[in-house]
Amino acid sequence: MSAPIHQNFPALHSSLDSMDGLGRALQTKVDELRSELNIWAGFWRGTAHDQAMTWSQNVTNQAEHSVQASVNYTATARQAVADMEAQEHTNAGIWT
Repeated sequence: MSAPIHQNFPALHSSLDSMDGLGRALQTKVDELRSELNIWAGFWRGTAHDQAMTWSQNVTNQAEHSVQASVNYTATARQAVADMEAQEHTNAGIWT
């Protein structure tokens, strides 16, 4: 019989907490960028303003998608870790 595999769940949770923190920091930067781009676009008029706003919105939308992808990834990883923890508890009875 082989030895059970033990995961370092505290380290996994810590890593996911760090990813959440990075996601919040990134969201803050996206908000700052949106504000700065709106100020920048305010210097333009007419078609140039419209184009600047479209470009700015495209940039911030892409950044928002990155933030959301990170949030989704972390949520999925948290579920996977929870599943692994549950499985390890279930398997613990088999190995004793």
